Amino acid sequence: MSPSAFNWAPGSTHTLEVADKQLDGTPTRYLFGRWSDNLPRQHTITASADTTVYTASLIRQYQVKTGVTTAGTATVSISPSSPDGYYNDGALVTVTATPADGYTFQSWSGFVYTTLEGLGSPVNRFLIRGTGFNYTAAFTKSTSVMTVTSDPPNLPFTAGTSRMSGPRNIPVTPGGTLAVSADDVISFGTSVTRYVFAGWRDGGAASLTINVPASGPMPTITAKYKVQHLVSTAFTGRGAVTVTPPSSDGYYDHGSTVQITAAPFTGYQLLNWSGDFTDSALTSELTSALTHTLTVNDRVYAQAAFLQPFTLTSRAS
Repeated sequence: MSPSAFNWAPGSTHTLEVADKQLDGTPTRYLFGRWSDNLPRQHTITASADTTVYTASLIRQYQVKTGVTTAGTATVSISPSSPDGYYNDGALVTVTATPADGYTFQSWSGFVYTTLEGLGSPVNRFLIRGTGFNYTAAFTKSTSVMTVTSDPPNLPFTAGTSRMSGPRNIPVTPGGTLAVSADDVISFGTSVTRYVFAGWRDGGAASLTINVPASGPMPTITAKYKVQHLVSTAFTGRGAVTVTPPSSDGYYDHGSTVQITAAPFTGYQLLNWSGDFTDSALTSELTSALTHTLTVNDRVYAQAAFLQPFTLTSRAS
């Protein structure tokens, strides 16, 4: 077990060894990487009178599983390939679903991480960042499939009675109908970024009944959203901070321009700015200037520090 300490006589020799592969009871394992002295996994050292620390660096790997909901409908592959399904933490991999003759890809399910391709794409790239990856592909024999998606992708919606995220390929009946519904506002996690429904690409309210064509190619139905970011302010001391133009809830459209202004009360002055700015040039600029203009490309938090200057005087005794 590590860490371990030993009191060895100076000049004595000892063997350092670490297992080539270690498991922790989950779909995670650790492979030997290197010793801090750059010697082999098993090597001999000579104890010295000084305190010496030897550190073994390990490579963490996670298992990625794949499959199909119905045998014989498709195959699923991962690139780059792995002989046992384990990949280094942080590795970029691509999972691909290839349908058998007569089948059409429908969606992914299981514990999956998607990138811009979305659950409705047969090809997905993702970074290995945790345990429990399981990509299971579903296929349909229906020759009529309608794609429902969102812009930006991977946002949730309802099709029929099922909750899903786009893009998603949905079997439909030619000449029938498909009911879809988009959320008015979507946010995740800390809600510093949100998505506001702007309409379906071909028009219509958030809840919409689509007439499926009786023949010919099936259309792609897209829910369009505005991306908005939270701009928040604070201050210490006596003064005020304002954002122009004003917002009723602090959110601004992605790419919009705002002006942040510090207004110290009488007898106070602005000492400095601090906070969370995505524009590094702006961050280095924020010192004592009262007003700053920036483009909102992510959340913004600006805090102004006001202080009351004072003068030291000395008086002869």
